[in-house]
Amino acid sequence: MDCINNKAENHYQPENDNDEIISQLQKIEELTPSLALKKMGGRTKLYISLVKSFHMGQEQTIADLDAEHELIDYDLLYRTTHTLKSNAAYIGAFELVKLCNTCELSLKNKVYSSSMLADIVLSLTTLLQQLGLIFNQESKEENNRSFPQSCIQINANDNVA
Repeated sequence: MDCINNKAENHYQPENDNDEIISQLQKIEELTPSLALKKMGGRTKLYISLVKSFHMGQEQTIADLDAEHELIDYDLLYRTTHTLKSNAAYIGAFELVKLCNTCELSLKNKVYSSSMLADIVLSLTTLLQQLGLIFNQESKEENNRSFPQSCIQINANDNVA
């Protein structure tokens, strides 16, 4: 019974954990968490949730940009960079926002530059790698807290079906 209660309790993220995550995010050169937090009224949990969603969802954007680059579909590239720009703005990745904006303006005029797209992919890749260092470590720690050794040990006398 302790195992079940312990697991349920660990889904709550105390404020000091949020402070630690924000502290780690502030060390990422590509992010400006303080400005992003200010724009969303200081809602730390919301900000962290958005950054986590960005981290999890943007790997596909890199693959999409690579595929769209091969096709040179201006409308699709425009929509993808526009969406990325909006998502990056929410989390305070303002340099990525600038890169997307520049690319978006070019695409609007049917001008395509593979170097612009390469800059976006490089910036996004770097950001995702940095976020991975924070959130992948956090997942490991959360798993360790969620499943204490006493809950997962199986005695030789236990029947396992």
